[in-house]
Amino acid sequence: STDDFSQAASSLKQSRIIPFSIGTRDINQRELQVVSYVSRYAFPVDDLPGLYRVQEPLINTLTELSDDDISRLRPEFPFYEVFTPPPMGDKRDVVFLIDGTTAGRSEFPSIRDMIRRVVDRLDVGLDRVRVSVVQYSEDPKAEFLLNAHSTKNEVRQALGRLRSKGGNLLNTGRALEWVSKNIYQRSAGSRVEEGVPQFLILVTGGKSSDDVHTQADQLKRSQVAPLAIGSRNADISELQSISLRPDLAFSVDSLQEISRVEPQLLNSVETISTSDIRKYIHTVETAVTLDLGKKDIIFLIDGSDTTGPAGIAHIRDFILR
Repeated sequence: STDDFSQAASSLKQSRIIPFSIGTRDINQRELQVVSYVSRYAFPVDDLPGLYRVQEPLINTLTELSDDDISRLRPEFPFYEVFTPPPMGDKRDVVFLIDGTTAGRSEFPSIRDMIRRVVDRLDVGLDRVRVSVVQYSEDPKAEFLLNAHSTKNEVRQALGRLRSKGGNLLNTGRALEWVSKNIYQRSAGSRVEEGVPQFLILVTGGKSSDDVHTQADQLKRSQVAPLAIGSRNADISELQSISLRPDLAFSVDSLQEISRVEPQLLNSVETISTSDIRKYIHTVETAVTLDLGKKDIIFLIDGSDTTGPAGIAHIRDFILR
């Protein structure tokens, strides 16, 4: 918080309202304790996608808390420090997931040159557009993370060192799952929790050897917009199922002709917003009815720019569950 809320929190507690609080590791944990009725009612999580981890203990506490328990509780009034969050700007996180198989080695320089040209057109920098490259065949290999390089020149130098990793199989599904768990994370430089648009640009020379549908759906539910480029040996229906929308799947005769689709690729990355991404994501929401007895529960959620649309989506899904 950027203001002093201790008096307001104290008033709530003195009115016999029992606040619980949940916050990410970016939050001063003392703030959670100040808001909460007692310190054990403060639940820290690593990030907003990790809200599900506190869902069960929170529900258990609510369902097991009796009137007698409430009457015996005594509020705590700890001290806190004010934290001022930094301002946000226009940003993009762009990850290239590229075919590194032995069969595609002759086309690898064309893929690398395409990435370089796209990078040249983007406003690359740690506080603007971040870029990551991952190669894959049987297994994925991170060439560099989103937070590895702070300037466009550093990214260009890293691209110049790229060499095909080799391999016989294209396990695209495994690679999609891997980038979801390892690249689109705060520790790897992803800013999805800040509402920064997240893009995956898949470049492949063939059909996947494993299933891609479950992994692609999970990636989209994580607020990532996949775009797919494939040669004539790739399965266009598979590319379309991976992409955020069917029109974001592009086919070329050979990856040596990949420059033909660069204008559409760049336009998509430059114009698609986080709200556009969310509009095309279809999630299945299940409602579970719990017997909480007679309780009035109010959710007070962070709606600031720091949370962003993606963070609000995680909070919304947490409340719905």
